[in-house]
Amino acid sequence: MLTLDLPVEPYWLDLPRGVRVEIRPVTTAVMAAAQAGSARRLGALRASQADLDPDMARGLAFAFLVKALARHAVTAWEGVGDAAGKPLPLSPRPSSA
Repeated sequence: MLTLDLPVEPYWLDLPRGVRVEIRPVTTAVMAAAQAGSARRLGALRASQADLDPDMARGLAFAFLVKALARHAVTAWEGVGDAAGKPLPLSPRPSSA
């Protein structure tokens, strides 16, 4: 169901494996910024790989959008660690595809 009482303050989401993220509401501006960043990354990839498979391009576009949304909306996290289980701080540094 779609509700019209959307949050205006950051809130926590529980994810699988004991992970929680605090996110700010995804406004039109946040979504537009994420879409622009995703389009830029995909454009650069297409320029460097002219033979990029269309299905792969679609999958990468979605992955880029999700990562860009996370960079713009996630304000804190819990339950995220390195291989040794040491908690990692939230970082805006993008990872590869």
